[in-house]
Amino acid sequence: MLNSIDKKNAIYWNVIYVIISFFVSSVAFSETLTWRINKDHSELLFDVDYLKVAKVQGRFERFKGEVKFDEDLELINEINISIMSKSISTSNKMRDKHLRSTPFLNSDQYPLITFKSTSITVAGPNKYVAQGVLKIKEIQKKMTFAFSLSENKEDTWRYKNRFVFFSGELDRHNWGLEWDKTIAEGDYLVGNLIRINGQFQIQPFNALTPASMHMIPDTKKIRMRERQNRGELSKNDEITFSETADNLEESTETPTQETVEEEQPLSMAMQTNSEITSREVNPLWWAAYVSSCLLSVGGVCLYTDFGRKMFKSLRPSSRAEKEEISRLLRFLSYPMIILYIAAMIFIGFGSKL
Repeated sequence: MLNSIDKKNAIYWNVIYVIISFFVSSVAFSETLTWRINKDHSELLFDVDYLKVAKVQGRFERFKGEVKFDEDLELINEINISIMSKSISTSNKMRDKHLRSTPFLNSDQYPLITFKSTSITVAGPNKYVAQGVLKIKEIQKKMTFAFSLSENKEDTWRYKNRFVFFSGELDRHNWGLEWDKTIAEGDYLVGNLIRINGQFQIQPFNALTPASMHMIPDTKKIRMRERQNRGELSKNDEITFSETADNLEESTETPTQETVEEEQPLSMAMQTNSEITSREVNPLWWAAYVSSCLLSVGGVCLYTDFGRKMFKSLRPSSRAEKEEISRLLRFLSYPMIILYIAAMIFIGFGSKL
């Protein structure tokens, strides 16, 4: 009887394990097919005619999106983009405020502009057309974008990258952007047609290049190490690189005291003895410092005594046990007092140690 129950439990847990494994693997697989926009090298631009002879150009600075590929990672099956309407910028604060207001985007009530593709077709060699629904404010209408897709490129740190270059046009009146002023011959001050273009850097869902990577210094040694990490160096090159790295480290000279003094900022060199900038001649600072030392040591002592009393009241025990606890707490308080004193000494005399 017990064996049959154990067998049933084993089958039950095996089924659960298979279901969970299938779910996890399907999620992982779907993430490999889904690429996200990396805003570090992406831009969403637009321009509109002004007085029929000039253009007003702008951009949206905050957006996110996903691109879903087919199983071969060659063709795009779906595109989803969300844009923060408040992030519109034309390098003119008054105009930007107007564009965020009710006659245009009404950003307070409608914070998002969205585009969701419904179909993507091939229009030629590396040319595609995405048809979908563009939502601005409460209005949803069909919209078409033409785009091209770059090949997969690995950056310095071996992160995968592809770029989507897109363009499209829309009549702003169709989406309720109806503010107008007329000029001669019945034309409008601001054109009806808005031209949209830009590029999206897309990377695998959980493998975006950290922006901080681009702050790494550029030196010969670092370049050689990057080539080594990419497997671009032969064995002879790696030996040469190791020797070069050792030579660079050995040739690095520690600056002498004279050099350090020469590199001191001009403001430091111009300080006079009459200025009260040193701790030795600042009684107020030292008074505060000594007071802090006394308060810190006193605080540790009071905290230890308070802890001992609280422990005794919460946990009744024998007299011998209470004495052992008291000795333990006192023993723990000594390193805390020493630590506080060491810290305060470092604060007071650290610059001279």
